[in-house]
Amino acid sequence: MLVALAVVAGGWIIATSAADRPASSQDPVDGAAAVGRGPSPSPSASAGTEKELTEPEALALFEGLRRKLEVAYRRRSAEALLQAVGRGSPQFAQSRGDLRLLERNHLLDRTRSRTLEVSIVTIDPGRFVVSERSVVRPRYVDDATYVEVDAELRRARSSSEWIVERRGDRWVITSSRATG
Repeated sequence: MLVALAVVAGGWIIATSAADRPASSQDPVDGAAAVGRGPSPSPSASAGTEKELTEPEALALFEGLRRKLEVAYRRRSAEALLQAVGRGSPQFAQSRGDLRLLERNHLLDRTRSRTLEVSIVTIDPGRFVVSERSVVRPRYVDDATYVEVDAELRRARSSSEWIVERRGDRWVITSSRATG
């Protein structure tokens, strides 16, 4: 059981973290403007327009996809996973494996994280790369009793690089990797 938790915790550190802040009424996922960032891009922008995103648009788009990825982990849902991650991508394979491990061990993921820094590394018309630093506190509970599983998993700092690509008419996360 401890090995399973360690594997999922490692996957979480690489694959998920949402800022520990309440959603505001100007949340980019809801289609409103991010504070100080201008309008957020539509995740399902027309595939025919290969206009390069601005940095604020890319950041807002990434934040929305990351929140959707967190929802997929919390629900252990492959369907929710497909809202953020490209089917057949390395990220899908990694995240789906994490979800199966959680299901097999009857665990709910209640990991919390706080984003310290997020920045755009590169932007191309159909792809952008994001660098993210965060603090992650792994936490898992038994899905029948909702009792926290004591695995002595400690808070950790995480540095990751994410690749977001246009797939057809929408943007999805296609891969992530730990960078430090």
